[in-house]
Amino acid sequence: MSLQRELLHGHPTRWPFVNMLFSLAPLAVWFPYAVYREAHLRHHDDAHLTEPGRDPESYFVTSAQWAGAGAALRLALAARNTFAGRMLIGPLFSIAERQWRIVESWIVHGAALALLVHWLDTRCGISWRAFGIGYPALALASVPSFQEHRAADDARHRTVINEAAWLWRLLFLNNNYHAVHHDLPACRGSISARCTGHGATPIG
Repeated sequence: MSLQRELLHGHPTRWPFVNMLFSLAPLAVWFPYAVYREAHLRHHDDAHLTEPGRDPESYFVTSAQWAGAGAALRLALAARNTFAGRMLIGPLFSIAERQWRIVESWIVHGAALALLVHWLDTRCGISWRAFGIGYPALALASVPSFQEHRAADDARHRTVINEAAWLWRLLFLNNNYHAVHHDLPACRGSISARCTGHGATPIG
């Protein structure tokens, strides 16, 4: 999933076609690259960050959605905004909320995933059960979302910079500098500030 995010932001090469070839590998398991790309690019519509119904990566709901939810769904939504809930049921929400209408992408993704599972099983001795790691990996990927965005009247104040320790910075590819990421989505955090003085440097 981290690779997919890098690909849609123009990494690791300066050639979109080459990056697209990387995306053919069904490494995110739970959804195809085209589906993630469409949702994540809508998330980068910064004027509507965190707005439910506009930002597909928002963890907020509208008053109407809350009023229309039953007791079980309200409990699940509240639990999702705790650390334990984000880890245990957060991935279920992520999978359920993906765009199933992009049928062609799901067909290609399913076929590529089946080929990958077969190759790993027959050639590498890795059972299909190993793909179970995709669920906790998706849960782990949701950890930064506790701090990346917040509710604020001014859209410019909805994205933050986390003063994260080196382990978290390594794990999330310096994406803790999230305000910089949204300001300069084609750049990557670096000590050598070559990207308009924001502490980031372009790749490629």
